[in-house]
Amino acid sequence: MNDSATASDRGSASRRVIHDEPGGKKAWVVIVMLLLFMMINFADKAVLGLSATSIQEEFGITNQQYGTISSAFFLFFSLSAALVGYLSDKFNPKNVVTVLIAIWAVSMIPVLGPAGFLVILISRVMLGAAEGPAFGVAQHVGMSWFEDKKRNLPAAVLGLGAPMGVVVASPILGWVIVTFGWRYAFGVMILISVVWAIAWMMLGKFGPVGSKLDTPEPAGDATSAPEVAPEPAKLSYWRLIGNGTWIGCALSSFAAYWALSLLVAWVPPYLENGLGYSRGSIGMLVTLPWIAMSASAVGMGLFVQYLLRRGVSSRGARGVFPGIVILVGGVLTLVFVQVDTPWLALLLMAVGLGAPAACLTTAVTALSEVTPANQRGFSLGMFVAFYSLSGVVAPYLTGVLVGPAANGVTTGYMTAFTTTGIVILIGAAASILLINPARELRNFGARAAKIDATTV
Repeated sequence: MNDSATASDRGSASRRVIHDEPGGKKAWVVIVMLLLFMMINFADKAVLGLSATSIQEEFGITNQQYGTISSAFFLFFSLSAALVGYLSDKFNPKNVVTVLIAIWAVSMIPVLGPAGFLVILISRVMLGAAEGPAFGVAQHVGMSWFEDKKRNLPAAVLGLGAPMGVVVASPILGWVIVTFGWRYAFGVMILISVVWAIAWMMLGKFGPVGSKLDTPEPAGDATSAPEVAPEPAKLSYWRLIGNGTWIGCALSSFAAYWALSLLVAWVPPYLENGLGYSRGSIGMLVTLPWIAMSASAVGMGLFVQYLLRRGVSSRGARGVFPGIVILVGGVLTLVFVQVDTPWLALLLMAVGLGAPAACLTTAVTALSEVTPANQRGFSLGMFVAFYSLSGVVAPYLTGVLVGPAANGVTTGYMTAFTTTGIVILIGAAASILLINPARELRNFGARAAKIDATTV
């Protein structure tokens, strides 16, 4: 009987291990859950932009004040991204994700009452502090379920959370705002966050690649466990974030996030006040840049994975190719501000501002390639902390430029988006010239060999 029970337990453990193998069914359940997590993350960001005109009218908030509120969202965004990224290496990232979304829900509750400039400002600061680590921690969990050469597609799927969150939520939230009022839109986001958190506690899990955290122990026959590559030695924190690949990823993503933060904060009011579209149509029109971003993210993820399978170097697949996509986005951004036809300007803006964001996911895979798994949380946290600084600068600068302009449409917005195009071009150059994972691995290996030689 004992032998039979042991065999049964061994079989059950074996099935559990196979079920949780890298790239398996459980891996994709986690990816889908994290995709929904990122969709909520960006719907939370978008709800302010969709409510911008209503909020400004109700409380008499100026363009400069609205720019301040939008930038305040990022006040502690970078700091919390770095801190929580580090903590996700020390604690179970599944629990870290749960705590983050719980804070999202709580931070929006004060807005449901008799709000005003100060209440909305504090709410956005708190929400930004909790949302800052989201992308890095989500990618950290997602990468724990896939080996290096199979990471581009799941990373791209997680990258879809940003555009899909806006594409799906904007028409719905726009309808809620027009029909019931802007406060109800915030209430909807609170409810969705709570429901997701409950589902995540039941389904979420950290993966087996590069870490023993939260993975089942093999029972009896060790051959039933999936093969996992041995975890590489730790690097100094300076070498983690001071190499060319990390810097190239950070600079190119800084540029992409500059564009993304304007999509969230300023494109909705620009469509109404700049291009003359009606308030009722904004919820649908604002999805166009995010649809372009979705196509770019999926297409880039699939094509980069194809390039790697064909033997293209990681530099070419994860540095040069994304850099070209960013370059095209920068050029189109510079062009659209010169176009007078509203529908053509909208189309060029959608691709120009939307496409560069796809580099965020290729940057994650490039960083994961050169970062030990037990330090990935810190590396990605610092990465998010740096690139998200553009979220502080871009909305505030746009508010300053648009607010006092004699003609905000032709002068302020044009200057703001021209500046954005230049920033995007700089990011493209950084991606093409600096991202080179093979070089970093050679340098790390040579340094490790040198240290070993001196200790013999």
